[in-house]
Amino acid sequence: VSGFHFALNLVLLRLVTPYDYGIFAFAFVLAMFASAINNALISTPLTVYTPIIKDPVERSRQEGMFSTLNLLLFSALLICGFFYSGWSEQSTDVTLSVALFVAIYSARHFSRSAGYARMRPLVTATGDATYVGTGVLVMLAIILWVDDLSISHVLLALVVANLAAML
Repeated sequence: VSGFHFALNLVLLRLVTPYDYGIFAFAFVLAMFASAINNALISTPLTVYTPIIKDPVERSRQEGMFSTLNLLLFSALLICGFFYSGWSEQSTDVTLSVALFVAIYSARHFSRSAGYARMRPLVTATGDATYVGTGVLVMLAIILWVDDLSISHVLLALVVANLAAML
């Protein structure tokens, strides 16, 4: 995953304007920040507390609680992005693609942790491989078929890759 992100950054340096590259970098900073919040409040407690619960009903209840918290964080990120898009001087497609990317990136972090909490690291690894494979394919398609590459195209490609990985 890190290798894919590194390669994507190198490719984008040559394909987008410095301003768009700055938006991309800022979007990743926001995604890392959202993931850190998710990690501290939702994902780490999920991976620490639920594996030791022996009662399947109680474990399911706890997983449901953490899933609900994740959904609340996801919704809050989308709502903040939506309101920011109306206030920002940026184009709406850029601000909404940033918001969607940040929210989905954070949600995928939770889905990875859920795989580990259920003691199924192969599911998480498969999701990571799916993310990289889908990301490479969608980015190649966009690079080859879109004449005027916008940073919103790139962010939406990463949204598609993250959704594929979560599925």
